[in-house]
Amino acid sequence: TRTIRGNVDTRLRKLDAGDFDAIILAGAGLTRLGLQGRATEWLERTSWVPAPGQGALAIVTRTDDDATRQHLDDLNDPASAASVSAERSLLEVLGGGCQVPIGALGVPFDQKLRLWGLVASPDGKRIVRGDLTGDLNTPEALGQALAALLQERGAGPILAELGEPTEIGGPVASGEPSMSDGSDESVPSDGSVELGEPGR
Repeated sequence: TRTIRGNVDTRLRKLDAGDFDAIILAGAGLTRLGLQGRATEWLERTSWVPAPGQGALAIVTRTDDDATRQHLDDLNDPASAASVSAERSLLEVLGGGCQVPIGALGVPFDQKLRLWGLVASPDGKRIVRGDLTGDLNTPEALGQALAALLQERGAGPILAELGEPTEIGGPVASGEPSMSDGSDESVPSDGSVELGEPGR
């Protein structure tokens, strides 16, 4: 495994020149450039769980700028915001930073939110996975509950080796997240649902 740098065209040229056997690129970038035909395999997002908040855009304003905030409220997608809130809640509870292999992906459906998460050792030899489904209106509780589940399944020792917290503080969950066994037909276990927002 090696690092590759450059824009999409540069990376594809390096691949074509034989510098790499294969490369992993963001599907949204390939699609945007009309190059999706170059992909030989599309990685399922529930198997390759992205970093919490990956692909989300946020705008920060002054707290006293009501006019700007009102305009921006029209741009906000509540379901996407709930997904990101759940993902960030999981990250906050686990205590991970930029260098810790933690993934989280929230997918809204039918006023519910399904959240996938994982914690991995840097070498990829140990991966702890889990997913829960909860109310779309309580995303932070869902993130906290999934963080607790990942801890129960062995995320603590991985995080401890990386110098991250291993104890969960504060309330673990309010609301009613429920264990998902992948049998909910409205959200396929492979995660192939339309989010309604490009690149997310």
